[in-house]
Amino acid sequence: MRRPPVYIFLMAIMLTSCSRPDKMQVFKSPRDSVFYMVETTYGHGATSSDATDVYAHLVVDGNSEKMLVLHGLYLEVSGVVWNSSSDVTLCVARGMTSTFRSEVTLSVGDTSVTIRNRLVEQGCS
Repeated sequence: MRRPPVYIFLMAIMLTSCSRPDKMQVFKSPRDSVFYMVETTYGHGATSSDATDVYAHLVVDGNSEKMLVLHGLYLEVSGVVWNSSSDVTLCVARGMTSTFRSEVTLSVGDTSVTIRNRLVEQGCS
């Protein structure tokens, strides 16, 4: 049986390797322990796309949990609007969404927070 060429393994490593985001934005909530972070990684090279992730974070006494709320390619998140401490509107100006969670529940120790999410395309007015 013939082994696959080395470049196949190199390509797999490049596609699955972890990288740090090029841009990060924090959107604080009315509740001190909760915030959303928008992380954007710009594609470097012909085969990579720009990717954006939005995470919900809960931090209590130095312990934390984060959960993916939104992921997509070439997404431009124009804002995160806190309607209340448990209701968020994510404003997207353009891009392709592949993952969206309309509700997330974060738990750290005895603290649990459920947040409802709305996605508004073409930005927020």
